[in-house]
Amino acid sequence: MKKKNLFIQSALYMPYGRILIAEKIRCLPAVWGLMAVFLCMIPFSFSLASEGGDSVVAKVNAQNIYRSQLDPEVDKLLSKYKKHGLQKTSPELLRRLQKEPLERLITQELLFQASRDMVVQGIEDRIDEQMQMLRKRAVSGEQLVESIKNMKMTAKETRDSIRKNLLIEAYLERQGILNPEIREEDIRQYYEKNRNSFMRPYSARVSHILIKAPNDGDPEAIRRAREKIEEIHHLIADGEKFPEMAQQYSECDSASKGGDLGHISRGYMPSEFDKVAFSLQEGELSDIVRTRFGFHIITVLGKKTEELIPLDEVKEFIRRYLARELTRKRIGEHISDLRAKAKIEEFPQLIQ
Repeated sequence: MKKKNLFIQSALYMPYGRILIAEKIRCLPAVWGLMAVFLCMIPFSFSLASEGGDSVVAKVNAQNIYRSQLDPEVDKLLSKYKKHGLQKTSPELLRRLQKEPLERLITQELLFQASRDMVVQGIEDRIDEQMQMLRKRAVSGEQLVESIKNMKMTAKETRDSIRKNLLIEAYLERQGILNPEIREEDIRQYYEKNRNSFMRPYSARVSHILIKAPNDGDPEAIRRAREKIEEIHHLIADGEKFPEMAQQYSECDSASKGGDLGHISRGYMPSEFDKVAFSLQEGELSDIVRTRFGFHIITVLGKKTEELIPLDEVKEFIRRYLARELTRKRIGEHISDLRAKAKIEEFPQLIQ
């Protein structure tokens, strides 16, 4: 039976203030939400058993890792390179591309072996729940079957892959690796050490009126839009209320709120808009501003200086971040221990 691959991926993108924490993990839309924290630490190609004439590229405690496990992962990397203009594949490039997926497969096998004897209460029910999640994401049962077929997997193989995920998760929990407790003191120390990362930038509370006129629009339509915004500008200058004019004429979604965009920071709107908005005094009316969206009239309702976000507002964010970093560290250390105790053989001559 040929070895099949199920590649699971998840992504975590957590912005706060000036912090950007991005943890990208490979994924196919097959098994959702499994071992979310664990997968954030190590991307895996979850592979099922293989036998037959497939060449062996590595062994972990006498358990074979096959060429058919490795090739699909290398092909994915090659596809990315080709999208960026790669024309020819050299032996040296192939060797480099094979290194990371092979290490990942070895790590996967180490954890599979370590978790084999785990007993997970209600595991079949949990597998059923994951399969049900797949069905919900498919419009119909037939589409689910077709999706699994496209990955060259049977429903049984999908269940087996989910089972292995759950066993590894249980094993890591028993080892005290997942869900670490983070002390309040550690949260405060991180906050104090990284105060610059938790600053709210300078912002302005801005209202505007928009008459749409895309740059590539019909010249006559652009001319009419310009005349309309000029007329509105004259009405406001002559004493009409800005919110009322916005509600009546603006073609932005903010019209229902009198044109109020709320507090915005630089970069939220096009540069031409920002340049004017952040130069206005509170209550001042702008001239007509042209952006790719059309013509704007802008006024500023208030301003906020840069300020430190209170600890209470970011405490849970910091807690989750520190927990993930600690989990990452513990997993790395545990895998190093498993590798030190294992007999690992690689056969690079078979994967040229």
